[in-house]
This record gives sequence, structure tokens and C-alpha cells, in this order.
Amino acid sequence: MEFIQRLDLSFWNAIKRYKLHFFEYNTVFFCIVLAVGLSTGEILMSIGTIGLVVNWLVERRFLSKWQLVKTRAYIPLLLVSSFLIFLFWLLNSSNLTYAVHDLKIKLPLLFLPLVLGTIEIKNKNTNLILAFFVAAVTFSTLVSYLVFLEVIPIEKNLDDVRNISIFISHIRLSLLICMSIVLLAFYSVKTKKVLFKTGALFLILWFIYFLTVLQAVTGIVILLVLTIVFVLKFIIKRVGLFVKLLILLSVVSFGFYAFWDVNSIYKNNFIAPSVDVLALDEKTEGGEIYQHKLEEDWVENGNRVWYYIAPLELDAAWNKRSAMKLDSLDLKGQPLWGTLYRFLASKGLRKDKKGVENLTDLEIKEVENGKTNCCENLSGLNLRIKKTLFEFIAYRKGQDPNGHSIIQRIIYLKTSVKIIKNNLLFGVGLGDVDDVFMQYYEEDNSQLRGSNRKRVHNQFLSILVALGIFGFIFWVFALLFPYFYLENKSPLYLYFLIIILISFMTDNTLERQAGVMFFSFFNSLILFQLSKKEG
Repeated sequence: MEFIQRLDLSFWNAIKRYKLHFFEYNTVFFCIVLAVGLSTGEILMSIGTIGLVVNWLVERRFLSKWQLVKTRAYIPLLLVSSFLIFLFWLLNSSNLTYAVHDLKIKLPLLFLPLVLGTIEIKNKNTNLILAFFVAAVTFSTLVSYLVFLEVIPIEKNLDDVRNISIFISHIRLSLLICMSIVLLAFYSVKTKKVLFKTGALFLILWFIYFLTVLQAVTGIVILLVLTIVFVLKFIIKRVGLFVKLLILLSVVSFGFYAFWDVNSIYKNNFIAPSVDVLALDEKTEGGEIYQHKLEEDWVENGNRVWYYIAPLELDAAWNKRSAMKLDSLDLKGQPLWGTLYRFLASKGLRKDKKGVENLTDLEIKEVENGKTNCCENLSGLNLRIKKTLFEFIAYRKGQDPNGHSIIQRIIYLKTSVKIIKNNLLFGVGLGDVDDVFMQYYEEDNSQLRGSNRKRVHNQFLSILVALGIFGFIFWVFALLFPYFYLENKSPLYLYFLIIILISFMTDNTLERQAGVMFFSFFNSLILFQLSKKEG
């Protein structure tokens, strides 16, 4: 009976505490919901943001909030202005429908600095928010790994390993993973708790491994840069000369190993073996004359792709095995005939009737799905390196760019440069970016098909295209000024900026809800809630 009375008393005390700290607890709760939603889906992100804004408005206390803005050198207003600049550029837009859609996506740039920049969150609650964030990222990676192992079935084709990220884009997930690694490493250095250090190390190793499984090049590059900065900032200053030399030797050794690894992949997969032209067969068993393009040096598993080609036999044999026409596209959007050529070469088969007949039903399906190599002896990061090398070489040779992300990105880049040159001062307007890109593709008679005609995958260039040089300078100022101005800022902010700036160079981070939420939330949380506490 006494236990029940004590439990009842504790319950009512908790209710009283909640009433007393109603708005503070709500802020922490909705921050946690948002932090979890960053890696698990848009619904929680939206709930968290709306909850924060409503709670902020109902709380009122606007005078004290304004005083906090002044204490923080008006930096919250500067961050808010990075949204207002987009709003102002509506005046330069003709496609207002898309402009309004884009503004809706960018609303966190307005709301989150306004809310998190005008309140105080206790240190223990901030740590709780960060803990939930790391836990949610861990959950997302574990689920994705189960998809990778095919324990959890999905409808998408797993030949493209990036499809294992089922909650958000694989690029956005890689950014969240890098941020989680930063948080774990940063707090591991600050604490003396062995259990925390051990658990953090285990999670860091898991995240690094998962990045290689995901083949997230952007995330891996960010992680390498973060590692270099982290080592320079936290280790070299605290160790002796011998350890410094050991670290330097390790870095140099890693550089040599990386060069050797890439060079080996190149030699083993792109250097064509010599061929005795006189020893080549002239005809197939069915009598068709073989085509041999020995000037082409494409290889798969050491076998030349462009020799022993009998197109008539190949087409007829393929049509008996597949409902997909050979002159169509595979399910990855690549020319099907090219996929078949490479797949047959990877098996050491000729591109003729007999070669197709030697394929199993499963292999026919794999070709239809866009698989170009029967028995790839590379995996993880090395496989991604091979694909990247292939695309660069294909671009140099003037091959069809469709279905090759690297080549397409280069075309997007070149198109954006043309647009910027012709609209340097004020840009094309917030709502007209996509329309102008489509216009330039038409004018250039681009080889890119409709579904592959997209805007440049670079946030800086996208902003420059939309706002012109004047809007771009103001936006960059609003982005970087807080780091150079604020005193006692958390070192975490430097690592966060590294993640963001690299992601801006490789993707349109602010054009998707997950990206803009990640940027706005952590930008405000670290600046205004951690700067004085962790500096």
C-alpha cells in the first residue's frame, strides 16, 4: 500500500513538473521527434517542426526572446534572412507555382532559426536530443542492412545498392551517418566514461562499414576530410614527436595504398589484352560475319567487349529469350544492347546466338535489370571506384551519357555554367531554374533523355543560377558569417560546416525536405544551444 502511495505521489509530482516546465518539455519533445524523423521519414520531421513552431507561438514571451536575439548578436535574424532572400527573389520568377513549392520546402530555414535561436535548452536536454538522433540513425542503418541482406524484402532492384536506404535518400543518410560519427567521436574525447567510449567506438566502426556497403562516395569523402581535421585538432596538439611522425607515416601510407588500389582496379578492368588479329574467327557457326572493333579497349573481367559481335544473330537469339527489345533500355535506363555486350564479355562469351543461348534464365533477368558483369570480383567501395572510372572513360570517349550518373553530373555542371554566364547579375529566378535548364538542353540538342535532364547537383551553383551573383553573395554571407563572428562556439560547428559544405558541392541539399531539415536543425541547435556550453 505504501509503495502504491509513493508511486501515486511520484506521478502527481511529475504532472506538476510538466505543468511548471510545460513549454520547455514540449520543445525538447518536438526536437526529439524532429531529430528521429531526420533518418526515418518526412512525417516525423513535419510533426516535430510544426510542434516547435506552435509551442513557440503559444508560449509568447516575445520580449525576452527578442532580448536573447540581441544577446546572440542578431545571428538568428541573419539565418532567417537566408530564407527571406529566396522569398524576395519571387519578384524575378515567372513560374510562381514552382517557386511557391520550392519556398514550402525551404520553410525550415525560416522557422528553426527563429525558434531555436530565441530559446534556451538545458545542456542535459540537448544531449538527450542528440542521443535520440544517433539512436535513430543507428536504427535506419540496421534496417537498411537487413534490406541489403534481403531479410527485409523491397520492390526496388537491389543491384543498385543505394536502394537499401528505404527511409530517405542514400545521400542524405550518409550525411546523417557522418554527423553521428562526429557526435560520438567528439563526446568520446570529452568524457572519461569507459562504457561510453567503448559503445561509441563500436557504433563508429559500424557506421564506417555501412558507408562502404552503401557505396556513398559523398559520405566517404566527408568522413576522410573530417578524420584529417579531427586528428589535426584533437590529437596532434596532445602527442609527442614520435606519435606525430607515426601519424604522418600512416597518412602517407594510406595515400600510397589508395593510389595503388585505384591503379590496380584500372589496370585489371580497363586495360585491354592484346589480340592476334590473324587468329580471330571470321564467321559464326551460323555463317554471320563477326564485327571486331579492336580500336575500342573496353573490357569486362579481362575480356574485350567490342570483338566477336554478330548483331543479327544476337538480336534474334535475344528476342527468343526476352520480351525486352535489344534496342530498348534496361531497367537502369542504359542501352540494353550495351549491357548485354558487357555481360557476355564478362563471361568470356561471344556476342552471337551461341553466347545468348549459354545464358541462364536468371542471367537474362540480370541483364534486363541492368547488370553488366556476371561475376564482379569487386565489392563495396572498390566496386564504386570501378563504376566511377568506367563513367569517366565513357565520357572521354563520347559514349551515351544516359544511365551514367557521373557523366550526367558533368553535363549538368556545364549547362549551369552557361546559364550563369547569361544571367550573372540577378539569376533566372527562384521558380524558373528547372524550366531554364530544360530550355538549354533543348537548345544544345542534349543527348540526355527527358528523365535524365535535371538541374545541376551542386547547391552553390543552383543558388547562383537562381539568385545571380548579388543574391549568391548575400546567401554565402549568411551561411558563413556565424562561424567567423560568434565567440565561444562549439568545435562541433566546424565539423558540421565541413559536412554541409561538401554536401553542397555534390548535391542540392536544400532542395529536399530531409536535406533542408538537417541543415536548419543542426545549424541552429549547435550555434545557439551548444556554442557556449561546449566551447
